[in-house]
Amino acid sequence: MKPIHVTQDNVDQFLCVRIFGGLGNQMFQYAAALAQAKRLNAHLLLDIVGSKRLDHATFGLAQFPITADLWDQSGLATPTLLGKLTGRDRKKRKHGANWPGERFRHDGLDVNTDIFKLKTGSYLNGYFQSEDYFAAFEDDIRAAFDLSAFKPILDPQSAEWAKSPQAVSVHIRRGDYLHDPKTLKIHGILEDDYYNRAATLMSKLVPDCQFLIFSDDREAAEALTHAWPNRIVMPEADRFCDLSLMSQCSHHIVANSSFSWWGAWLDRSKDKQVIAPRRWYTREHMQTIYIDDICPKGWILI
Repeated sequence: MKPIHVTQDNVDQFLCVRIFGGLGNQMFQYAAALAQAKRLNAHLLLDIVGSKRLDHATFGLAQFPITADLWDQSGLATPTLLGKLTGRDRKKRKHGANWPGERFRHDGLDVNTDIFKLKTGSYLNGYFQSEDYFAAFEDDIRAAFDLSAFKPILDPQSAEWAKSPQAVSVHIRRGDYLHDPKTLKIHGILEDDYYNRAATLMSKLVPDCQFLIFSDDREAAEALTHAWPNRIVMPEADRFCDLSLMSQCSHHIVANSSFSWWGAWLDRSKDKQVIAPRRWYTREHMQTIYIDDICPKGWILI
């Protein structure tokens, strides 16, 4: 990826998307933008916004065979006499206010169909957490997120477990959901009851299934699933290994997390069973956020 300077004169050649959040969120943002860039035959640029608060929010898309360059913002903000950006300039950079073309922002989780009316020269800012944003370009998205292209170093035994036709990936998300107050207030923690009901249902749908437990808190995962039959708490690995192994499983129990959403979606099997939580956020946020567009049709919500 190379940095590209955008001006009023050449902005119509490009489409730019703000990349922020964890890997799953970054994948949704890229997928939605790539679909629009394909539709418009535009050159896709990324505006990468890092996070000092969350380790897992470091930029991860470069590990995939993506086709995009970087928006070069150098020279677009006015430095102070000390050579540093003012708070106002930093905010402009963070939210794309320096983009010389039109800006499209959507803070909700419902599908905003206005995105399909965008023209070249636009800047996208949002979560875009639905396959409806890129369903027409599914093959392109799968190619963009082809984990085999860089071949993450997988534990041989883990890879064998994932290849079983009875393998069920189970994602137990804790980490920032538990320890970061801001994230906890929004997402909350899925109760043990969800996972136990999901495991019971999956055992009926897939007899003799093998549960492969992926978690950023192996101690919590061990405690939650200790009574489950045929379960293996997977060895600690980086996020790309976990995502690759999840996608190789035949069936899935996802958390209220865009990361395991992608683990299930990237599984190409037409016969997969996917169980997802009906409650994606805390009760307070569920009263104000529309979430019906998040999970694809055919996934079982409990």
